[in-house]
Amino acid sequence: MDVMDENDRDLLEKTHELAEDNNRMLKKLYSAYRWSRNTKIAYWAVIVLLTFGAYYFIKPYIDFLTGTLGMDNATSAIEQKINAIRSVEDI
Repeated sequence: MDVMDENDRDLLEKTHELAEDNNRMLKKLYSAYRWSRNTKIAYWAVIVLLTFGAYYFIKPYIDFLTGTLGMDNATSAIEQKINAIRSVEDI
């Protein structure tokens, strides 16, 4: 005894094909999302690292200029604020 007639079987096969096609498209979308996310993370990591690297290389010149111009108080005030921020982060 045939439980499904020909119309139902065709409809089920079409539904199955559509589900497989949707699954392929969703996998492609998710893959594109992952690439986009990883690219953004790498982009911002490069920006942050370049910022700290630039500060590391420029700091001796800044120290020289502040020492020459007598701006040691300004430097110590900035360092106090940085230390205050670090102490808040430790909490």
